[in-house]
Amino acid sequence: MVIRRARLTDLAPLAALERAAFVYPWGGLDLLVGFLPGGRVLVAERGGQVAGYALCRGRSLVRLTVFPAYRRQGVARALVQAVLRPGLQVQVRASNPAARALYAGLGVAEVGTCRYRDGEAGIRLRWG
Repeated sequence: MVIRRARLTDLAPLAALERAAFVYPWGGLDLLVGFLPGGRVLVAERGGQVAGYALCRGRSLVRLTVFPAYRRQGVARALVQAVLRPGLQVQVRASNPAARALYAGLGVAEVGTCRYRDGEAGIRLRWG
């Protein structure tokens, strides 16, 4: 697996990943926020194919997802480890046990709760 900075040519596969992974997917324009100053998008590749990505803005991990075919193979963990730094914040849906287990295994601390736009409960997390 290779972790690298995303390129603008990755926008189409990232948008396809969004559609495969989320009920409310981001489009290409939404993803551009990671390419603006203060943003960072990392891509995980396996065999030359995009397997997943992480998008950070400032001190927040805003988006993390992996194509279903690559899940439970360490892709998300590798992406999080690549962006992990003290003070990094993320929020996770309370109903997402896989993400909660991933973050707990990386030493994250719960710092509060939140609500998503659709009303679902979320948990705010922060590293060191």
